[in-house]
Amino acid sequence: LIDGPKLYLLIIGNINCLFFSLITCKIKNINFIRNNFYFNSSMFHTRIKAANRIGTHHEDVISVIVGSLLGDGYANKRSVEGTRLCYRQSIIHQDYLFWLYEFFYSRGYCSSLKPRMYTRTIKKGEQVQTYSGYEFNTFTFRSFNFLYEMFYKHGKKVIRTEIEKYITPLALAIFIMDDGGWANPGVRIATNNFKLEEIQFLISIFKKKI
Repeated sequence: LIDGPKLYLLIIGNINCLFFSLITCKIKNINFIRNNFYFNSSMFHTRIKAANRIGTHHEDVISVIVGSLLGDGYANKRSVEGTRLCYRQSIIHQDYLFWLYEFFYSRGYCSSLKPRMYTRTIKKGEQVQTYSGYEFNTFTFRSFNFLYEMFYKHGKKVIRTEIEKYITPLALAIFIMDDGGWANPGVRIATNNFKLEEIQFLISIFKKKI
């Protein structure tokens, strides 16, 4: 079993080998060498079309994605190919961004390319401010489409009732890491992009499940 949702058909010599991961099982390096075939675990996802990347996804992976979509993360639906997750954080939060990258990379959800640095310039009146940070994207998965449908309506984020079954302590922790901050006493989470009734529904879920 290979860590992450993968389905592969490798033809090595006269042997058809079907590898299908059902649960999370971390294996760093797997190589098959015969008749000029060479496969490494970091290459598997790039060898198949995005539309053929399917689950099952581990609960921790879904929890991290749900928590980040409640926060700063965003989903990008790419036609019929599927959906990818996009992550961006300012340079002062680079440790958290790199933790997210390692979380997904170690499970086979993104490439070995490290998060890239970006610079953004914003003009406020006569002042020009420059912001720097890091960003990366996951691979595109057809099996991520349900997350896009759950979180977006006409391109804007929403909170639907079906999110309740995906709220876990890990999802809340990621939500806080994305949009939370200390507010003595306790923690304050920025939810400005959601409607009041959506926020109230989210609060009721946290009270019930966490």
